[in-house]
Amino acid sequence: MALLFFLSHLLRMGFFNCMKKGYYQITEALKTAAESNDHINQVSWGNIFDLDFRKMDMYPLAHIITGNATLNERTITYEFDLLIMDIVDYSKDAKDLYEGNMMKQDIYHRTLSTLSEILATFRRGTEYDAYFRLVNDPLAQPFDEDYEANVCGWMATLSIEAINPNNIC
Repeated sequence: MALLFFLSHLLRMGFFNCMKKGYYQITEALKTAAESNDHINQVSWGNIFDLDFRKMDMYPLAHIITGNATLNERTITYEFDLLIMDIVDYSKDAKDLYEGNMMKQDIYHRTLSTLSEILATFRRGTEYDAYFRLVNDPLAQPFDEDYEANVCGWMATLSIEAINPNNIC
């Protein structure tokens, strides 16, 4: 009877909820935050080279890449690269080199703003959670790549800390 009381007390305190908050829930929260942003058309995950960059209907795109995980005694810190990108459609009517890059400037502006909005949902918005949290101030790095299509945007490495369900205390 005492064990049943103890378990019910732990359940009311939310003790077992921490076991449900790990890798899957964090990746789902990242996906949800990106999908709910008006400037994202599609969200993908995995190896960036597995994407078909020629599919024009997927842009603007948020892409999630799983990084390292640091296994601390009481927490696990997951690293994810979050890329926000759009396809560059060069104007044939550009008068000079600066004006010819205006579309890239628009993409850099829009994708950085989108990245910032997604990060805000982890700091204080809908994806803020008592069992995992963004623990770094990510450095956003611009990129301009010619995969199968010319894309540009921003990438940031997020460090998200969650309770380690296997802690020894």
